[in-house]
Parts: sequence; C-alpha cells; structure tokens
Amino acid sequence: MVTAWGFEYKTLLTWVKDRMGTGEWLRGQTEHCILAARGKPVFLSGGHATVLEAPRREHSRKPEEFYSLVEKVCPGSRVDLFARKQREGWRAYGSDINRFS
Repeated sequence: MVTAWGFEYKTLLTWVKDRMGTGEWLRGQTEHCILAARGKPVFLSGGHATVLEAPRREHSRKPEEFYSLVEKVCPGSRVDLFARKQREGWRAYGSDINRFS
C-alpha cells in the first residue's frame, strides 16, 4: 500500500493501549502505525523498540509518544497520512484533519 504513494515500508510500530477497546471477536488493545520513508531520509538510531506503550485517547487519535519517537529518529520532513490534527514540523493529510484542533 505505501508503495502506491511512493514510500518504502520500514517497520511496523505496535501501540499497546492502557485499556481495551471494542471488537467483534476480541477486544482491541493495540493499534499499528506503519513507518515508511521516501528518498534517503536521515535516520538517527537510538535502540528504540517496535512497541510503544501509551494511554488510549479519542477515536483515531495517535498518542503524543508516537510523534515524539518519530521526531527523535527522523529529524527531516515528516508526513502524517490520515491525520486528525495539524502538527508543527509535519505535513498532515486526511479527511478529518481538524478533529482535535
């Protein structure tokens, strides 16, 4: 999917939430964020894990810890696809971009 937008898949980050949500078979307590890159971005390795533990927030709202992690490892330009909020230093795209402004 990310290749259709010109990105290269790098890794999958799993957000472990502090409580369960809804679900038909199992009640979800995790969400996934795809980390992908375009071109040759600067990447600052810091021994970060693919698991991020953070409190659950409003529907479709990523945790602040996710943005902090990406900002630590990628000092260049950043984009949030399916964004729910404009953020300084990020390009934001999505159909509900002002939900949390």
